[in-house]
Formats: sequence, structure tokens, C-alpha cells
Amino acid sequence: MGSLAAVLKAFIFQPSFGAGVILNSFMEGFVYQTGVEDVDKLLQRGGISGMFTVITLVILVFSLSEILQRTVVISVILGKMGSFVDTQAKLILTTIFSCFLTNMLSASQYVAIMIPGEMFRSAYEGLNISKRVLSRTLEDAGTITTFVIPWSSGAIFASGVLGVSTLAYLPYAFFALLSPLIAAIYALTGFAIFKEDEEDEE
Repeated sequence: MGSLAAVLKAFIFQPSFGAGVILNSFMEGFVYQTGVEDVDKLLQRGGISGMFTVITLVILVFSLSEILQRTVVISVILGKMGSFVDTQAKLILTTIFSCFLTNMLSASQYVAIMIPGEMFRSAYEGLNISKRVLSRTLEDAGTITTFVIPWSSGAIFASGVLGVSTLAYLPYAFFALLSPLIAAIYALTGFAIFKEDEEDEE
């Protein structure tokens, strides 16, 4: 929808380029020489064909993710891990590790949120831990870490947009690196680990 809106705007605000150039830029990307090298690098990109490699890899990633879900491989592994949790610290740390492991196996942040979330929801209820804590932990370890796993859909997209490898931007991905660490510190110290019955009283 964003690409179609851009084409429509080009017809309205830049008609001098002509329909051929505008429609071709939709597929092949925009080409324009300004004389400034850095500006040209920003302008001369885009188009569906320019993202074809990324799109293909993302489709393959989601196909693998679907296979792993339907064969319940990940669920079996996480189920074994869940049998060892008996304290809130162990539960949250196991959730963090499970999200990261699921991200590595499925290469999909959506799977890394859904499967551990469903697997450990009853354990959080059993230990009287708020669902807010579960939700926060899934985000900290599932959503964010996808960008530091080179074969995940998020990292493939980020790498394609930035034009550098995942390992090249990894040292600067502070949010992705620190979020799981802070979640682990919360688990070990008990800070911001809200109780379900406290929320009911509120």
C-alpha cells in the first residue's frame, strides 16, 4: 500500500518524469543523478526487484517455521524445558532462553512469541506472576532478538535495508542485546515482577 501510494503521489506531484519512469521505478527502483554521491545512493534504490532476494528468503523462513510448528518439534523441546521451572526466576529465565532458541530454530519472531507464550502461560498463573510480566518477557527475548540472528526474517530485512551484514551492525544493536539481559536481571532480583493477585486487588 505504501508503494502504491508513492506511485500515486509521483503522478500528482512529479508528472514531469512521465508515466514510464514512474511505473518502472515501482519495479526497478528510481534512478536520478544529482551530482552528490551520498544523495545519489539514497535516491537510486528501491523497487520490487531490489527486494526480491529479501522477499524470497523471508518466504523460505516462514515455510520452515510452519514445518517446525506442524511437526511440534519446538513444542516438544520447550515442554521438556518447562518441567524444570519451580521458581519465578527459573521460569522467567527459561522463557527468555526459550524465546531465543525458538527464534534460532524457526527464524521467526512471531513463532518465538506465540509458542513460548502458550507453553508457559499456565506456569506463570501457577506461580501467581502477572501476565504483564509474561508479555514483557516475550517482547524482550522474542521480538527484539530476531534482529541479531542472521538467518531470521527480521535480520534479513534489516541487513537488506542497511546494506551491511548482521554481524556488522550487531555491536551497535544495544536495544536487542540489553533487553534480554535486563529481563534476566529483573528475574533474578525480583524487581518489577508483578503478582496476579495484586492486579486483582487494584
